[in-house]
Amino acid sequence: MAEVRKFRTSVYNTMSTHEAKGFHIYAEILLRGYALVTCRIPRSPLITVATMGLYSADHPEISVVAKYEEEAVGLLQYLAKQVLERGKRFQAGVHTTTFFEELIFNETDYGMDSLDVVDEGITVARPQWIQCSLPFNPLAPSRGEGDRCRIDAA
Repeated sequence: MAEVRKFRTSVYNTMSTHEAKGFHIYAEILLRGYALVTCRIPRSPLITVATMGLYSADHPEISVVAKYEEEAVGLLQYLAKQVLERGKRFQAGVHTTTFFEELIFNETDYGMDSLDVVDEGITVARPQWIQCSLPFNPLAPSRGEGDRCRIDAA
């Protein structure tokens, strides 16, 4: 059976780029319970990163505007896990988590149709959206509340 491992395989894709993005988002939601979608703001160094799929847990979708994609993705992965694994509920206002002393959420009219990547067949509802500001002072994971580390925010 060693010969079988030497084969190269591929999948012939008949989907358009738009359909493939929607399918990938749908697959991420099925696999992890949420997907993260990034959108570059035209003529700006800023990027928007948003969750998709938290609406299935009856939770608003969360978006972050940041200068660095990695920071926004890390924050949203953390928040999505808090929602899906720990039952944490975020809404407009100020919240505290075990890692972040203060997270500020604002209501926004940012809608799924703004993402322009999901087909109508995939979206079954128009979820609510809240926008989270990147925190300046997250708690250091290995230190007490007195010691802080800084994240460069947009």
